[in-house]
Amino acid sequence: MSVNGYLYMVYDCFLDDSKDAKQSQLFVSAGFFGTRVDWSSLRKAWSKVLDDKGVGYFKSSEYNHLTDQFARFRTKAYPPPTGRDAAKEIKLALQQIVKDHPFIRGIAVSIVVPEYERICSRPEATGVFGGDPYHRALESIMFETVKIIRARPGHNMVAFVHDDESDFETLHALYRGFRKKNPKTAKFIGGFMPLSDKDHPPLQMADMIANNTLEVGIDRIHKGEIDKAKIAMKENVNKLCFWDEHYMLSVLKSNLAFNGRPIPFDISGDEYG
Repeated sequence: MSVNGYLYMVYDCFLDDSKDAKQSQLFVSAGFFGTRVDWSSLRKAWSKVLDDKGVGYFKSSEYNHLTDQFARFRTKAYPPPTGRDAAKEIKLALQQIVKDHPFIRGIAVSIVVPEYERICSRPEATGVFGGDPYHRALESIMFETVKIIRARPGHNMVAFVHDDESDFETLHALYRGFRKKNPKTAKFIGGFMPLSDKDHPPLQMADMIANNTLEVGIDRIHKGEIDKAKIAMKENVNKLCFWDEHYMLSVLKSNLAFNGRPIPFDISGDEYG
């Protein structure tokens, strides 16, 4: 659309979280963003795949354990491994729908929990790092998404939608605080609202990318590098951010320098940016 001669696009960014069972390794905030026209087309195609396969919605936990919507794939009608293969066919068909919509873009932020906690324990990190690691990941997602859409032609806005199974009131308070602390970024944000992932395909996609990002991230923790072959829907992924200790120390150093605060000797080297 055009407003007073300027291109004006409204994007919707759908988000979900993921974390390991003990919440001790990795926290992830991830999702997809696109224009409302792109989302309309994808919703129809995604819903058709589910309808054709007799599945009401996609949820990674149910797919992984073959429960609820995927429970029939554990029955005698689907002896192993045919049940898992049949469920996988559905997941691959849904991922193909994502690939068929290249203007829908994925974004994810992963925070390594033990390394985050070590950074937070540093006295000079007060006011820079702290609190729930998922909250920091969500703030980073909002900042990075706005940065991407601002780089596109015209005056663009993005509205955020989060799965409502989380403590949304807490997340909404976080969102309000983020807007207050980042007034320039806030000018390009058009809201933050909850919806059910069972009813909305974009949130089912967010669940899918969040779960995959968690798997890829934990694999990286143990092996020391990302196995790119394990990244699902990578054709659509715009940005994957991995907050390990080195990255967070670089951020800490940059923040201290920006605010004229002393930089500790152990992070004063050029390797920290």
